[in-house]
Amino acid sequence: MTTHSSTSPLNTAVLFLVFNRPDVTAQVFAAIRQAKPPRLYLAADGPREGRPDEAERVAKVREIATSVDWLCDVKTLFREKNLGCKYAVSSAITWFFEQEEKGIILEDDCLPHSDFFRYCEFCLAEFKENSQIWHINGNNFAADRTFYGENDIAFVGLAQPWGWATWADRWRKSQKNVFYLAKNSEQNIGKWNLSPIARFLKRSHIDSLISGLDTWDYQWQISILNASGFAVSPASNLISNLGDGVDATHTRFDTKRTHLPLAPLLHFDYPEVGINANLNGWYEKKMGLRGWNVLLKILGRRIWSLSGITLKCILRRLMQKAIFRGVQPIVIASTGRSGSTLLTDAVTESYISARFNFLPSFARIYVRRLSMDYLHRISDIDEMNAPILKTHGLFQEAYSQKAKYIFIFGDPLESACSVALMSDKYGTIWIEEHIFNLAGEGSPLDIFQKDILNYEAQLKSWCEGQVVFVVHFDDLWTKNEELNKFLGFYLHLPERSARAEKPLPIRYNKMLFDDLKQLELEVRTKVK
Repeated sequence: MTTHSSTSPLNTAVLFLVFNRPDVTAQVFAAIRQAKPPRLYLAADGPREGRPDEAERVAKVREIATSVDWLCDVKTLFREKNLGCKYAVSSAITWFFEQEEKGIILEDDCLPHSDFFRYCEFCLAEFKENSQIWHINGNNFAADRTFYGENDIAFVGLAQPWGWATWADRWRKSQKNVFYLAKNSEQNIGKWNLSPIARFLKRSHIDSLISGLDTWDYQWQISILNASGFAVSPASNLISNLGDGVDATHTRFDTKRTHLPLAPLLHFDYPEVGINANLNGWYEKKMGLRGWNVLLKILGRRIWSLSGITLKCILRRLMQKAIFRGVQPIVIASTGRSGSTLLTDAVTESYISARFNFLPSFARIYVRRLSMDYLHRISDIDEMNAPILKTHGLFQEAYSQKAKYIFIFGDPLESACSVALMSDKYGTIWIEEHIFNLAGEGSPLDIFQKDILNYEAQLKSWCEGQVVFVVHFDDLWTKNEELNKFLGFYLHLPERSARAEKPLPIRYNKMLFDDLKQLELEVRTKVK
């Protein structure tokens, strides 16, 4: 039997996530003060616009959370502007694990039992080398003790974020971009450590994320499921969530599920790592992944939605095959926000004029709609039926003879500014999808700090392709005759108009964008 003294000093760093609720923050901070972590990381989102009283409450919370009166190294990440739950929390955890190899995470409404810290510290040491273990749950929803048998620790497939711990390497492996997450889930859902119904309901969470749900924990949970990972669960409930109320985001007025009794856990015996089926079912139930009413409701919506879409897709495919059979497609690629839409529209209009000018105008409009499609990855080109394909994917030499390729590029900083402006119109989920289309990696928060739009890889990929017609946006109109020969028909470009000036960001990684600008100039000179 393994024991751990509740009086031994805590050696593990703690990340405390706070926002705008002084009352619950004070209670949780009191528990942290009792544990006396040697390093305390404090992260706080900024006040929201249109809420005049919030700035004062945010300031009060930060005052409470920084009232450290024990020997401790304190670091803060206090946001001036509000990022929302998704990016504020996710970026704070990333910031934490840029400086720590392992750690304990508490939100401002998650009240821990004093044994929670010792339990986390034990698990972080015990399972450090076990790559199957991704997450350490503090909350077990007051599960029946009999689920654990003679053990004090068990293993489940669901990560519960009300007071938890993990390692930096696991966090780095998780997929934050929902579009990559969706793609990975399609390949791995069959091996999720969940019941069939829970798998279906959990998959619906990805749809919610794509629709713009402002949360971070679904991504973490699904990343663990995709990796067939495990979460550790304590036999005693070590976290009570205080968050229900008018200011709560996800647990409003749900005291049966949140305000749970706390109990000690001094012993840490556990069996071999493997799913505890009964306990896993308990987590599924408490996390809303059980219930025929929920299943039938989501299933009905999906069938109704997909039935119309599927029928339209089938009819579209049949018409495309009939009209464009045997036609070699033209692929227009770009670094994103650098004129590819303008060029794609021009190529399409010119193609219709060259091939279908004999049709009446109403028929040409219909054929035009059929003639364009979006190609996510070049490797999918054999499945496409449209003659004009737009893409942001990277070039692959293996598919060089499958199409005629045009690559258009522009100023990297201007493209980044344009993407940032688009987020004001469509939201940050639009940027995540754009990053996915460009085969990039990173968060919308990194738009001016890292090459998340994959500009360098895009240029190098397309410019090494011997069959690719490469053109800078500013040179497009002077290359018209060459493009005519390349395409095999006359390309009618619209009259060039001045592109709207985009305001430069206040802060950006000048060294990065200077390097990318140099790369742009080198390629432009080479292809002129």
